[in-house]
Amino acid sequence: MECKYWILVDEVEIKEAFSHNLTPTAQREVKKIIYQHFDIIVLAWNEHFKK
Repeated sequence: MECKYWILVDEVEIKEAFSHNLTPTAQREVKKIIYQHFDIIVLAWNEHFKK
C-alpha cells in the first residue's frame, strides 16, 4: 500500500493526492493518524523548511 496526502493547514484538512492498493480500512486509519498528529506534522514540516 502506498499513499500521499496534502495537508491543508489553514483549513485543518487533508486531501488525498494518490493512493495505491489502499483498502478503505487502511485509508481511514491513515487519516486518523494524520489528524491525531496534525500539529506535530505541521510543526516538523515548518521547522525542517524554516518557515
